[in-house]
Amino acid sequence: MMAEPAKMIADLKAKDAEIATLLTQLGSAPAIKKVNLLADIVTRLAAQQTILNAGIDSMHQMMAKHGTSMMRRDVMCPCMDNTEEKPMKAPAPLK
Repeated sequence: MMAEPAKMIADLKAKDAEIATLLTQLGSAPAIKKVNLLADIVTRLAAQQTILNAGIDSMHQMMAKHGTSMMRRDVMCPCMDNTEEKPMKAPAPLK
């Protein structure tokens, strides 16, 4: 799952947009349809939470596998191969 974090983020954003659409429909729906819309929204939110929890579990497993080497700057974890260290700018002097 962690091999494609950009895809996972894009999928979650798409699902957020679907939920936003349902919430918009909920505001103008007749009372009888509101219950069905709410059930659909809750079901989708629960599915998203399951996906997020699986991603967190995957990260925890990866961190446990790599141990503290992930925290050291001189040891690069293969899952972090696209990170770049950028120089920090000095703060502006106080007046």
